[in-house]
Amino acid sequence: MLTLSCPGAIVAAGLLVLLLGCSDNPTPPSTVETPDVASLLTEMSPRGRIDGTSWVVPSGLPGFMVAPTIDPARCTYSPISDFFVCPDAVAANRMIFKRMYRLIDAAGDSQSKPDANTSAIETRTTVVGTDSTLGAVVAGVWSTMHVAGQLDMILSGIRSDAQTLNGIATTALDINNYGDPARELRGIITETATNLVLPNPKAGRIWPSGTFKIVRSPGLDIGNTTLIETTFDGNGHMTVTTTTDSGTTTCRVTMAGPPSPGDGCTSSTP
Repeated sequence: MLTLSCPGAIVAAGLLVLLLGCSDNPTPPSTVETPDVASLLTEMSPRGRIDGTSWVVPSGLPGFMVAPTIDPARCTYSPISDFFVCPDAVAANRMIFKRMYRLIDAAGDSQSKPDANTSAIETRTTVVGTDSTLGAVVAGVWSTMHVAGQLDMILSGIRSDAQTLNGIATTALDINNYGDPARELRGIITETATNLVLPNPKAGRIWPSGTFKIVRSPGLDIGNTTLIETTFDGNGHMTVTTTTDSGTTTCRVTMAGPPSPGDGCTSSTP
């Protein structure tokens, strides 16, 4: 579980859920001809891990995949790809990020610069590297993790008060655990955001709505979680369905304040 920036809100999160945020200052509907691309990219910037490992590693992992926010002034438009290509970013733990973004008009066509017709923005991020700073996180012994991930997101409705995020992140993990006995864990985590309407307190909407899903391949032999699906109702409640080898558990949670009628969990076995 992870506490978001709004007081009392607790949301189980991977990369894309963290993008929901709870900021009191989301990018407002544009009142000028040209949208503020830098603000939009900041809104789409991960505020936590790029993958869903916080769900599957019991003690959690360091925020090793947090990419710096894209500065559009340093990105160059490519007429071949229709994307603005940005300089590589290297994190303190040597993770290497490659980032690009694309401006989209109301007709769905790419743009070489923002204007009054810009209605959506797409970002693509890849990351690769090896983190040797896990320490006692995995099974209480020194471990290293090789990461190769890719994230593709589209933020639409940027001129409305209902900015909506859709995207998918896929992360391949190779963990070498140097315990006794030593072992290697390999697997893929896939996260999908579907029609996640971001909070906008200024428009009277302080909670997200939409669906977020994490699927973990069996190769990651850490616990036995295979699927976690979270649905936000837009009214401060979320329903989390967790499917494991042992069965399915569904929990309804009030994101802030005391529990509401209907909160609680139900379970079933195969």
